[in-house]
Amino acid sequence: MCTTIELSRLLEELDETLRAEIAGLATLTSTLTPGLPPVDGDAEKMRELLVMLVKNAAHSLRQRPGVVHVESGITHHDGSPLRNAFGATPRCGPYVYVEISDPGIAVAAPAEPDPMNETISSTRKRGLGFAAALGVVRRHGGVITTGRTPSGGSRLRVMMPTREALPVSAR
Repeated sequence: MCTTIELSRLLEELDETLRAEIAGLATLTSTLTPGLPPVDGDAEKMRELLVMLVKNAAHSLRQRPGVVHVESGITHHDGSPLRNAFGATPRCGPYVYVEISDPGIAVAAPAEPDPMNETISSTRKRGLGFAAALGVVRRHGGVITTGRTPSGGSRLRVMMPTREALPVSAR
């Protein structure tokens, strides 16, 4: 069901759920920009996406205490190719983003994370669910970028086109 979503507000609503989901694995911190431009989409799918990505970040710490940081904001894409991008081909215009990062763990890691090879360890092996995340992001006209934080952790940014940036036919 397509509705208007303000991502910072959605993250505020999910705060308690996110903290409960990663309790014992990581501490959750956030820097949310209030009053972001809305995106059009399925609010329930966006909730599921955000919970899945935060849980994955906590599990990626491999049972070592750490912090998962969630940030929201707005950025303007100039239309140039994005490095380590998955999803829709980003066009010029404003995007709202949610970035989820962790500080990393003290093991050797590739220069750039490969979300297709990341796994979650538990009593049963589960994959990242990246295909499901990518499906949700694509359906919303967005893109996912991956990278490293300055401390060597992982950074995953979900960029969604703002409602104003969508052509009238796509709204």
